[in-house]
Amino acid sequence: MNVATAIPQFTATQIERLAVIIKCFSVIGSQLLFQKSQLYQIACANLPKFRSNDKELLETAHSLALKNGAISPLRLSEDLERSPTDTVQAIVLAQRCLLATAFLSHCIAMSGKQVSSPEMGVSDARVH
Repeated sequence: MNVATAIPQFTATQIERLAVIIKCFSVIGSQLLFQKSQLYQIACANLPKFRSNDKELLETAHSLALKNGAISPLRLSEDLERSPTDTVQAIVLAQRCLLATAFLSHCIAMSGKQVSSPEMGVSDARVH
């Protein structure tokens, strides 16, 4: 992954929201071949909610992905609205989910060694 563009410093709230989309992509990517699972259905139902509630954050991540040649979480979330029609499409979508989660995780890790948060502090010991 060639990350040439500076990653902005995300707030604790933004990091928590990015973690939600990472979780959605991770679950969907792992369940694409078994689309009937409840986990898959829940994760797919959460994507439109995320897009509507966190549009600005998703657009920021989209812009960063385009500048860095990474998978756009915005485009991926749109593409996941349509179920794959064959195994090859499912595998390609699963790969894109993995690449998007890697990029978003990188964005969180590189957003600053210290989280900028006017609303709350984040402890290093806190695990999600």
